[in-house]
Amino acid sequence: MFEEKIHALLGRIPQEVIVHAGMTHMDDRLASAVFVAAGASLGEVGPQDFEAHAAARARGAVLVDVGRVYDPIRGDFDHHQDTSLGCAAEIVCRWLGLDAAANSPAMVFATAKDLRGFPVAVTETGHKPSPAAGKAEADITSATLTPQFAKAIAGYLASMTGQETYEAMCLGIWAAAPEATKSEAAARAAAKAAAEAAALAATRVVEVDGLLVAVAPAGITAGALFKGTKAHLAVYPDPANPANTAVVKDTTRAEAAGIDLGRAAQAVGAKQVFLHNTGFIAVVAKPRDEIDLSALVAGIRA
Repeated sequence: MFEEKIHALLGRIPQEVIVHAGMTHMDDRLASAVFVAAGASLGEVGPQDFEAHAAARARGAVLVDVGRVYDPIRGDFDHHQDTSLGCAAEIVCRWLGLDAAANSPAMVFATAKDLRGFPVAVTETGHKPSPAAGKAEADITSATLTPQFAKAIAGYLASMTGQETYEAMCLGIWAAAPEATKSEAAARAAAKAAAEAAALAATRVVEVDGLLVAVAPAGITAGALFKGTKAHLAVYPDPANPANTAVVKDTTRAEAAGIDLGRAAQAVGAKQVFLHNTGFIAVVAKPRDEIDLSALVAGIRA
């Protein structure tokens, strides 16, 4: 669908599109789908693996939502280094001339959600997607991005009128998904639920200086941890590298305003591997069981 346009803009059809390793988000799923629909294979690299980013560029890959560079002429579509940019889906749609999609309420919400979190996106836009839309989003981001599914996503983006809400976009894309994709997503969701239930059962919650800290194993998302434990802070092995530890705060809690994860690495005497530009997650180069929770909490309190 977009082959000619991509070729005209890049001077080529990329053989590979690279996204960040770890959890797939809606913006990188939509943006990468455009290139997979045009024939590119999908690969992943760590957000801070700068050598891998350089190697991907050298072999002609397009980088989406990773790489810390926005340079469409070269095929770089990251936005994390510049908060004035929209999310990955928005900047790729704008680059392709899909202005209706790029300017839609759906993309406004997607950008706010990606940069500042779900509660802030709801407050800023006045739009709160339903649980059905949330499930559709989870299915879209967890299903394998086959060429057929990618074409369904690209087709939906091309058909957008500019009036779609985030809820309408999630439900519309999932309705257009191939039946094989829907079957896979159902099986994956069941397996994920079982894995998260087991991980939640193995999670311990510790109170440290008035904060509840969930110390969890791998295999569970921060959202599931916070929902299941009511903790303010979660500490668990980084999905991209279990030798590192992810430290995440629950931004839906008022207490999160007093948590500065920018100081997490210094607080536990480790190198900072990653810090999201909104500060809700930090990754430090130290195994989970070597994290001194008292030192961590003391160090991240504003």
